[in-house]
Amino acid sequence: MRLRRCFFNAPAPVLKRLHAGLAATMDRPDIKTQMAAQATEILITAPAQFREIVRATIEDNLKMSKALNLSVDR
Repeated sequence: MRLRRCFFNAPAPVLKRLHAGLAATMDRPDIKTQMAAQATEILITAPAQFREIVRATIEDNLKMSKALNLSVDR
């Protein structure tokens, strides 16, 4: 969760540079091959789209955990 907060609260120029570097890395043929071998789909999105994907995933996981009556022991 801390990593997500770091991404979401970073200044726009930092996000832009990070996005460009990650997109370039994920576009490399060797990385694509390694990710495919792990059955992992590469999805490069804009920071705002990433934020929405994470938000929706958290919301879905909360709904599912409540429906299953799951809790976290700390």
